[in-house]
Amino acid sequence: MLLVKPVVRIRVLAVGLVLFAGAFHGQAQAAQRPGYDHPANQRSCAVRTAPMSAGEIALARGEYAQAIDAFSNAMKSPGADAARARNGRIRALLAAGKISDAEADAKSWLSAAAPEVWSRVSIGEVQLREGEIPEAFGSLQGALSADSCNARTRADLARVYALNGMFSTGKRLLDSAHALDPIDDEIERAWINSEPAPAQIDEIGKYIDRAASYLPDSQKAELVQRQKRLALAATDTCRLTTPFTSVTIPYSISQSGPRGIMFWSLPVTIDGKVVRLSEDSRLPGILLKKSVAQNLHLQAVDGVEVGGIDSQPAATVTVAKAHTIQIGPLSFENCDVKVARNEMRNEGESASEKVHDVGLDWPTDGVIGVDALREFLLTLDRPGRQFKLDPLPEPPGTAAAPLHLITGAAPVVEPLHDRFIDPSMKDWSRVYRSDYLMLFPVLINSGSSKLYSIATNSILNSISLSLAKQIDITRSNPHELPSMSGHNGEFYQTTEVTLQFLGMREPLDHMSAIDFSNWSQNQGIEITGMLGKPMLDQFTVHLDFRDALMRLDYDPKRLSHCPPDLKLPSCL
Repeated sequence: MLLVKPVVRIRVLAVGLVLFAGAFHGQAQAAQRPGYDHPANQRSCAVRTAPMSAGEIALARGEYAQAIDAFSNAMKSPGADAARARNGRIRALLAAGKISDAEADAKSWLSAAAPEVWSRVSIGEVQLREGEIPEAFGSLQGALSADSCNARTRADLARVYALNGMFSTGKRLLDSAHALDPIDDEIERAWINSEPAPAQIDEIGKYIDRAASYLPDSQKAELVQRQKRLALAATDTCRLTTPFTSVTIPYSISQSGPRGIMFWSLPVTIDGKVVRLSEDSRLPGILLKKSVAQNLHLQAVDGVEVGGIDSQPAATVTVAKAHTIQIGPLSFENCDVKVARNEMRNEGESASEKVHDVGLDWPTDGVIGVDALREFLLTLDRPGRQFKLDPLPEPPGTAAAPLHLITGAAPVVEPLHDRFIDPSMKDWSRVYRSDYLMLFPVLINSGSSKLYSIATNSILNSISLSLAKQIDITRSNPHELPSMSGHNGEFYQTTEVTLQFLGMREPLDHMSAIDFSNWSQNQGIEITGMLGKPMLDQFTVHLDFRDALMRLDYDPKRLSHCPPDLKLPSCL
């Protein structure tokens, strides 16, 4: 009997494009070229039917040491399976946080006399994890050109496109990756998470049934929680119910004592009562202190939890219902908000173990993440002490969609939209976005550029401790992190540094070197630091989350104060 492998017709994507945070928008035009989806560009590829290997099962279970061993053993087999196993071992090393080992393995493999597709995929995955996005795109582009049927290449490229605000193009790539390899656990989970909420609920149930033999109970519980949160989003939409053109909201100032540090907060009305929420970019959605939620008499949603608070993936929060949330004149109805399970950090632990929850130590009622208003064009005008909301410009021929407040209680499914740059925004910088974090290249002194984010209410300008030691700029013994820094553990003070980012060049007297490993591991991409209040308060910050765009405006005449560690000429 002749056995015929299933085949799928895929589109050979046009990938000969320039990819860089500052010049990626050409991909949208490429995706619209005549012939991009033309049947002439299609070819037949075999669909994977082989079951998961022992290494893939261990990797899916989060048992990274076992996965590394299993893949190493499988590499001894000849042929394509050995190449797939070596790629699996490199991915297991990355998942285990052994980035340098993964890099060494991938580079050694790529330097072989005749590099194969899997080696190009592997080096692209390492580069992506290290935050070298243009380099990762080049490697993955080469892999796709060599073999357009490789599902992992397509899934990795889908992530790169999504980082650049190209969600529609990324979704097409991910769909084709899943069609080619419905067995790969990582691809399947990414594909499920990209589906609309009703389809996700159904697919999660099917996935739990299929993976029942190897999926740990902890992962099953997380998936069931995701189903519950997705179900909430079906009715609790937190939809804007008032007319909207543009809104300006004065910032409030919260202070940690008579001579304490000042923080930016926003007045928000929840079910008729005004609360003050610290505005911060490091935490998604809205998080209320437990006592505040109780005083507001919010109805708790039984059995629903949300995992992870900023760099603390093990922390959990509960969910409660709010009938209305008002921000300025804007009213949102039927909302779910997050509620912190604990009020205070543990004072009994050592300095290196103390937990400083973002926002929970501050003199406010909770936190509102900047991304909660991602469906608007945002202006954080710190010199003018104003928070502004404007409509996002719509691409030609596109009808305006209903607007919502993104509270973070339900998983966010990105709309199928590719980056659009309105002519009025041609001078904005094209950056990256990983979920709720805006990422952009920063040149540190004269070295190579690294990925940074913004920490709009942190009292520190921070840099990765590992990078600071690597370039030899640490100059102090470790200090305990301030309670309101929004980070954990200890920090080292650095020597003078000069940063270049988003068209700005700023010398700093020092930065705070902090362990960013949790941030990087949670996001799956290296985050090398964050610009905090001491830097950002000098600028008017413009954010477009939908299209991954940023702009900084600097006017020294508008500055009312200068932090002591900032060497701006206008401050001296």
